Amino acid sequence: MLRISKAQVEAFKPIALADFETQMVAHSERFSPTLSSVLGKDQLRVVVRSAVEVASRYGFTFTGPVRLFIELGFLFGSGFHADPQYPWAHEFLADPDPQTQMPRAQELHARSVEAMDRINGPGDLYLDAAFERIRAFGEDIPMVRPVEVPTVALSAMCEVHPEKAAFVGEPALRALIEAGEVEAKERGIYEGRDIVLLLTLMFAFGRGCTDDPLYPWISRTLSNERIPDPARRVRQLHRKALTWVRAVLENKRRAS
Repeated sequence: MLRISKAQVEAFKPIALADFETQMVAHSERFSPTLSSVLGKDQLRVVVRSAVEVASRYGFTFTGPVRLFIELGFLFGSGFHADPQYPWAHEFLADPDPQTQMPRAQELHARSVEAMDRINGPGDLYLDAAFERIRAFGEDIPMVRPVEVPTVALSAMCEVHPEKAAFVGEPALRALIEAGEVEAKERGIYEGRDIVLLLTLMFAFGRGCTDDPLYPWISRTLSNERIPDPARRVRQLHRKALTWVRAVLENKRRAS
């Protein structure tokens, strides 16, 4: 289970960017070895560089807070800071004053630990079960009329990961669904079943998963110019998502 320690938000030293990036690539490989191995060092550097840039917008410039920001990206998706599923993150990032970054980072750390415990459960029990349900749901996503998408998507979220759905709360899930529907239309995705798939990925990997350097296969598939039809892109995304989830489950079985 990925863990963030309180000591990681107690470093006051301003970052030296080039050295810090290299250190954080190595740290990421230890913090999330499976995902890091899939991404490779070059893409990990993209992840780190992007996180450092975004963290600076919120006044995080010391090593500890920036490292925490990077780790939270691995845990909740790189776009966690703007994800309606995690309003507590907005709360402690709303004031971008660098002078307040240490107490804000400490509060953010405390809330993220609570979220991890509530969402993943002891020994990742809830998370492992959720991946099994996501696999089953992904293999048999129902045909849905567009008007039914919010109801079906909300029900699916509560079914595949009830602990997360309960912790996040229905208002935040509905906000996620609304934002996802808007993005789907912007991408030319209109079939109800395809929108539900996109929303399920946002629920599992974060609101910003469609442009997250941690999951480049999602953005590459949705923007693949060799497949001009958005519906065909989503079909390919569906296959890749199932492959990804099955690989995660197989890795967990091998590790157990």
